[in-house]
Amino acid sequence: MDAPALLAAELTAPFEHTTDEDAATLVLRHWGITAERAHRVDAERDDTFWVETPQGSYALKVSHPAEDPAAIDLQTAAIEWAAEHDASLPLPRPIATIDGTLQPVIAGRVARLFPWMPGQPLRAGIWDAAPDATLLHSIGATHARLTAALAGFRHPAESRSLAWDVARLPELVGLTDALDDPVPVAAVLDRHLAETAPRLSALPQQVVHNDGNLDNLLVDDRATHVVAVLDFGDAVRTARVLDLAVVASYLLPADDQYAASDVLDGLIAGWESVLPLEPDERALLPRLVLARLVQRMLLGSWLSREVPRNADYLGRNIAHTRAQFDLALPALETDEGW
Repeated sequence: MDAPALLAAELTAPFEHTTDEDAATLVLRHWGITAERAHRVDAERDDTFWVETPQGSYALKVSHPAEDPAAIDLQTAAIEWAAEHDASLPLPRPIATIDGTLQPVIAGRVARLFPWMPGQPLRAGIWDAAPDATLLHSIGATHARLTAALAGFRHPAESRSLAWDVARLPELVGLTDALDDPVPVAAVLDRHLAETAPRLSALPQQVVHNDGNLDNLLVDDRATHVVAVLDFGDAVRTARVLDLAVVASYLLPADDQYAASDVLDGLIAGWESVLPLEPDERALLPRLVLARLVQRMLLGSWLSREVPRNADYLGRNIAHTRAQFDLALPALETDEGW
């Protein structure tokens, strides 16, 4: 499969966006909720809105017309399963419509309404120097709890072709021409293909959240604990440890303010307080974090080039990710890792 085929149509195909006014109408018609205001929130592939009402706030998501309804059902079912198997997980659960539907199809597009979760996103910038050890532990433990809750979950769409699955990184090698300086990335890709990718299938496999980025993790006002995990849009069946690798990649330093090893050590401690890593998972983790950085650079650069109408959003993290990659590469490419 070449890279453009792997990159689903909902990432690149143009479509007519839902307006703020249409969003308010949808919420009233299908959920019986009167909105004072509906504001668009930047998103990669769907229409997302912050809906304000006198009773509280909600998040409305209206899928891309090209998105597979089975993939959306996977997301909804995974949220429901995880919440039922660990009721204390801080997950926004979809709200049923007036007629009891969790994901109504409206003009060919699936719509879902969620409670607007309290907390501040990690992207808001919550540390000036070293990350708080308590918060790192909370992030690791929360993701491990979510992974443990999803352990028995199965769904017909779980093994979908997803460009954001690190296990699919070998299929993205053709995107290196979108990078400004592809040589170091290509070298890492070569080593990944030869040494790391062949070992992934032998690791424990299950459906994972797979998207612990700086917008999808909300923390409390003191920035010491995770209070919400958002957006199951990249949920997929893959190597279990990749959920930890993904979140670690977003927390790595982009300068010399703190050490990458402190981040990984803190996250691992939190993860293993819930779900001990197997020896091979631990051994491959540093390389998988590096692989996720490569994946982020490849997809961010290619998509921002191919989808100019959304280039600012799609490319907003490229420079930061490249700085993380350049700083982490000497440590992560050693045989010993960190």
